[in-house]
Amino acid sequence: NINLAAMKFTGADYEVPSVDLLAKLPVIALLEGKEKLRFKTNHDLFEVPFDMAQKMFNTKGKKLLKTNLSVLFNTDNTGDIELHARVLEIQDYGKFKYARVDYNGNQFFVPNKGFSIGEDVIVYLDLDQALIMDEDQQMILVGTKPRTLQKVDNSRVREI
Repeated sequence: NINLAAMKFTGADYEVPSVDLLAKLPVIALLEGKEKLRFKTNHDLFEVPFDMAQKMFNTKGKKLLKTNLSVLFNTDNTGDIELHARVLEIQDYGKFKYARVDYNGNQFFVPNKGFSIGEDVIVYLDLDQALIMDEDQQMILVGTKPRTLQKVDNSRVREI
């Protein structure tokens, strides 16, 4: 039950990096009306839940609209926000298979669900299971730390 994807392998002439199932997307905050906050990432817009928006405004006030923000999320989550990406590469670790995708210049891994190279796929983002970061201050504004794969005792992998 060892997840080889969570381990980095190094040899004399090669290195196989571990698969990171976290993605970080730069976003811009936009206020729509007086109460609706949206994030814009390249050409996609998505609404921020009211309670999350309220916490961010309580921390940053109107400066939030001029702050460089990012969303850190786990790419194996399900969620309401659809991100359209293109498959660049498939990595096969036996029981575990992953696809490296490109979303508007941002590359990250997702669990492979029968994808093929060059295919357009949908990656789901769940803001309730993400961190919103202030990149200027290197500070977490709001959110839940995404689950990650970690190596334990050099022989086991666990999900936290």
